[in-house]
Amino acid sequence: MIERISEWKKEVGTEKDLYSVFKTSVLEVGNKKDAGLVGLLFFALESVGVLLLLVHKLPHGIRVASWLQGFSGVMVSAVASILGFLIAGFAIFATIGHQKLFQGLAQIRHPGSRLSEFKFVFFNFIYIFIHFVSYISLLAFSVVMFVSGPALTFLVSIADYMPSIAWRFGMFQAFVIFVCYTVYILLLLKSFIWNLYQSLLVVIFFEPPQ
Repeated sequence: MIERISEWKKEVGTEKDLYSVFKTSVLEVGNKKDAGLVGLLFFALESVGVLLLLVHKLPHGIRVASWLQGFSGVMVSAVASILGFLIAGFAIFATIGHQKLFQGLAQIRHPGSRLSEFKFVFFNFIYIFIHFVSYISLLAFSVVMFVSGPALTFLVSIADYMPSIAWRFGMFQAFVIFVCYTVYILLLLKSFIWNLYQSLLVVIFFEPPQ
């Protein structure tokens, strides 16, 4: 049964800033299956890390830093291109839609959610976009932090005051988080393509409520 939103005009403007939009989207539009898959990957990598720790085979922290820096340098260009694709996809839906379509979607509650169909569609776009911006920022930080120079020298000087095993395990944790977030970002790209397809179907078949 379709649930109508009586005060839909007030409901549209509930969120006052981007943080509020993202906080709401995390609870409403995040793919729980993707999060569960990444959680399993995190558990598996952590188990490998503990095993390597027990047998004293953890890779050296500087070597891990070099891996992260090299991978980040390669991924920055790719993710920047994907961000352009995300913006283009968002623009396509916003352009081919029209006022009556968006008003109609804003009056209908998305099944199993407290969001309207309008917000559910756009919050998906925004949720994925924010994650990609965060990820490319992480890549840029990794490139700058681990490149040979003052930043890496400062990092190594800190490591000199830490036990070797703690330094290696800490860098391995950074590697695990980086890998898991990369996988989640790729899964979000799959969700974005599906959401774009669904959005185009809405444009084609949607009939405004009478």
